[in-house]
Amino acid sequence: NRPAVRSAEPEEGSSWKWGVSIDVMKFPGGGGNENTAVINRLHTTGFNARIVKAQCPHRFDVWEPGGTLWRSVVYPELENDPTHSILHGVWTIALGGVPWTALTNVLTRHGKPDPAVMKEWKKRRRFLGGEALTYCGLHYSQSSRDFWGRNTPNAYYGEVYGWYDVAVEGHFLTDLVLDQHLTDLKYLQRYRVLILPNSACLSETQGETLRQFVRDGGVVVASYETGLYDENGEKRKDFLLKDVFGINYQETVSLTPGPWGKTIYDPNNVPRERAFVRIEKRRLKTLVAPAVFFGANYTKVKTMAGCAVLASTVNLKERETLFPGEVLNRAMPESPAITCHRFGKGKAVYVSAEAGRGFLQWPHPEARRLLENILGLGQPAITVRAPKQVE
Repeated sequence: NRPAVRSAEPEEGSSWKWGVSIDVMKFPGGGGNENTAVINRLHTTGFNARIVKAQCPHRFDVWEPGGTLWRSVVYPELENDPTHSILHGVWTIALGGVPWTALTNVLTRHGKPDPAVMKEWKKRRRFLGGEALTYCGLHYSQSSRDFWGRNTPNAYYGEVYGWYDVAVEGHFLTDLVLDQHLTDLKYLQRYRVLILPNSACLSETQGETLRQFVRDGGVVVASYETGLYDENGEKRKDFLLKDVFGINYQETVSLTPGPWGKTIYDPNNVPRERAFVRIEKRRLKTLVAPAVFFGANYTKVKTMAGCAVLASTVNLKERETLFPGEVLNRAMPESPAITCHRFGKGKAVYVSAEAGRGFLQWPHPEARRLLENILGLGQPAITVRAPKQVE
């Protein structure tokens, strides 16, 4: 079971000490299974499907074990609405998996499945299986979860989910990659872009594989304290991939954001420290905005020769202006916020902030555009313009 992360006491309900391995399923020649509850968040089915797909890419299924029952309790108005079950199925099929569901409420009409749901699934039967196209690989790290995030699991998950939402809602073909995949160069080469969302805990072997991936022409995008710790959570003096990203670690700045679950448009939720990401490159500024606000912790770094600064962190003290304009332009940069470094045939982009977690907290359009432009550096073969919930 997934451990509770909001328990007041460690022993209340399910504690993090009962957490299980992310890569728990080993089915040689078989397949893997994951369950989902679509009501939790828009992309729950897709995220859960990607977890099991990373473990069993040759055969996996995703089931809705009673989401229809939970809907009748939490959202009575949805009890007889088959939309959620239909979406659960088509999202799973889009990722190469097989959907199924518990026969409760929506799907049970006198003991028979709802024909509206089955009809929509059946239309796509010919798409079951096959080899899925790939573009992004998003690292989902058990080491970082268990060691870096042992006291603040939501901080690590928030960073992963934020980058995941940007990648999926931006219609980049995205898979999850697990710790063991980062030592398999052949596996990684199926992707044009690898995202390391605060992959703080990395081993020397993983570092060498990632180094070769970029050297061969891949694009790696990393955030915050990626590679600052070894696989057992011991802090290094500098980033493991400092040569790849062309930066040296200086220090970490921890902010004090307002209550989670609110947006910046609530005047009671403006952080005390206002660290803006000011875009320095003219073309990127045209595509995104003059500045982006994440409201998240960040690192201070020093660039090496040949490393380009795309954006700078600017810390403002004026509390009275929400959109500072010229004040922001005149301010002295505190540290590079986004850098880009050519390494071999590839590129390495570093984002100093907990950008994914910041995006979840402050989901501004310009923050989305900035991260989408970074993820697009691998030049995807397919571009989709559609509502963001479309897989």
